[in-house]
Amino acid sequence: VAVPDVLAGRGEGRAHALTLTSSEGADNLMRAAGDEGRALLARLPAFVPHPRIADRVRALGLDARLTPGGDAGLIAGLLEWARARTTSA
Repeated sequence: VAVPDVLAGRGEGRAHALTLTSSEGADNLMRAAGDEGRALLARLPAFVPHPRIADRVRALGLDARLTPGGDAGLIAGLLEWARARTTSA
C-alpha cells in the first residue's frame, strides 16, 4: 500500500493500525510520510514482531505494540486488539 493511501485512510477513518516488520521499514515509512503524515501515523497502534523493532518504532514516535514473532504473531496481536476494541465500544 502506498504511503499516501495509508495517510488518506487514516484521515478518513479507514486505517486503524499498522504492521511493521523491520526497523528499516519503519524508518522508510516515516521518511515518506512527511511531517503531517507522521502526526497521523502517530495516532495508530503499530504492531511489531520483535523487541528491537518496537524500540525503533517508539523512538520514531509511534505507539509500538509488541506481538509474538512472525506473521502468525502479528495476526494474533491484531485480532486480540480488534476484539478488545470491539467489546469495549
